[in-house]
Amino acid sequence: MIYIPKHFSNSEFWNIKLMNPLTLYFIDTVRDAMGEITDFRFNTLSTNNPEDNHVKGSSHYDNRAVDYTISSKKLKKLTQNKKEADMFTLESLFSTLIKTRTSKMMGLGVYVNSKGYISYHTDYRSEPAKWMALGKNKNNEWNYVDFNYEKLKDHILTL
Repeated sequence: MIYIPKHFSNSEFWNIKLMNPLTLYFIDTVRDAMGEITDFRFNTLSTNNPEDNHVKGSSHYDNRAVDYTISSKKLKKLTQNKKEADMFTLESLFSTLIKTRTSKMMGLGVYVNSKGYISYHTDYRSEPAKWMALGKNKNNEWNYVDFNYEKLKDHILTL
């Protein structure tokens, strides 16, 4: 079965025909719900290309994962700074996952680099999971830590 996303084009995926239809449905559902709030745009960074540099066993290789950023032109005008916009986006994403009930079937990773840019990982899985990575080490590997919303918020606000 192939699910054709409403908000994502074929060119955003290495091979959309191989993507897990539930993964595509979930990211479409989340995009629909977040779009009600403001003009959120999801920008796909990485999907199921076998040449991408993912960790061994990554759900990207099973066509069940998408990495992306979220931006909003309206939100940038409404907020006073990037950190405030980032926090609103993060809180909107989490409330949307709960509202759409997709959080029970998804893995969600939040990645914050040393410059404060945030990217997200979403995958379809049988058991829900959340994690975060705050910056990279000297070997250019992500520093994974247990998910803690308050710690994530503090990290974003202090960059």
